[in-house]
Amino acid sequence: MEFAEMRDIETERLILRKFETNDAPEVYRNYASNDHVTRFLTWPTHTSVKDSYDYTNHVVESYKSGRHYEWAIVFKKVGEVIGAISIVKIREKESDVEIGYCIGEAFWHQGITSEALAAVIEFIKNDLKPKRIFAGHDINNPHSGDVMKKCGLQFFKRMNDGHNNQGVCSVDVYEMIL
Repeated sequence: MEFAEMRDIETERLILRKFETNDAPEVYRNYASNDHVTRFLTWPTHTSVKDSYDYTNHVVESYKSGRHYEWAIVFKKVGEVIGAISIVKIREKESDVEIGYCIGEAFWHQGITSEALAAVIEFIKNDLKPKRIFAGHDINNPHSGDVMKKCGLQFFKRMNDGHNNQGVCSVDVYEMIL
């Protein structure tokens, strides 16, 4: 497995780029303040734009490590940040990476998340070269599993000791062996 510089990725409808501190109002407005979006995630709903500034500041600072891969999902049609996709875990010894993502409710069921995930998978395969890519979703959010399957990940296992911001949950894990 290798480490590469995080770079912008452009698809037909999206620009995946580094977060900037001033993205906070869009992060808050478009997804992070919505309980329907965050209910299956590990982090809590942002209750103020300050929470989103704290988040974007943290991400910008994390880029300095050279091993933090977190993209703002910018929908070209609206020109705003509508979600995030990231490598949430890198396990060098196992040569695998875990991907996580979220997108604003107004943008669900339009193929946007699949488009972003497919692009990030290509970046990982070509630039980081792990042996395995995996992702998981709360079993009460089956549409996320549909996104994973659409992008070539296959069901691996169900874990009954997963966590989200509501507490313990069951998580279906999908993987792609490279």
